[in-house]
Amino acid sequence: MQADGGTSLDMVTSSKEQKYIRASIHTPTKIAGATIVYNGNAIAIVEDIAYQSTSRVLSGEEAAGNLFDLIALNPEYHFRASDGFNFKIPVFEGYRVELLREGQPVAGTERYPPNKMLLYAVGESGDSLIRSIEYLSYFDTIEPYLQPKEITFTDESTGDTGRITVQKVEYNVGLPDFLFEIEDETAE
Repeated sequence: MQADGGTSLDMVTSSKEQKYIRASIHTPTKIAGATIVYNGNAIAIVEDIAYQSTSRVLSGEEAAGNLFDLIALNPEYHFRASDGFNFKIPVFEGYRVELLREGQPVAGTERYPPNKMLLYAVGESGDSLIRSIEYLSYFDTIEPYLQPKEITFTDESTGDTGRITVQKVEYNVGLPDFLFEIEDETAE
């Protein structure tokens, strides 16, 4: 992952069913990093700086934006017609997620590749775009899902942009639930 031409960071993401998602990002020296966890109810971040760790549950636009980013990494999985992600959850209350697809299907299939994913803040005077993802390329394999290879993301409020290049995708059905537990040090 690379944001606004800065340092490249390694990121590892894991999903289990439609209710658990986790991403870990660390500097090459592992001195600083963050882990974002969605456990089906809430989304939290654990920040590691100089071997000290703090965690907090996210809310509002920060929560919606982070969960939006996690879902964007595997859109066909999360937007599948049956058994897809439930977007009617408290994290997305006051927000709307939209997936736009290409006009032409992948050759020899009925599958239309995702083109963009958009996050809107829903307001009384209309919806305002706050975050966008654009899918630039995909891996050649389309089974079990059409997996994005290159993604750009834009914070529409600040203009900050970044690029994610997926190196590889692996499917492992045996992930333990404890990987998706949230501890909130701020809630006491």
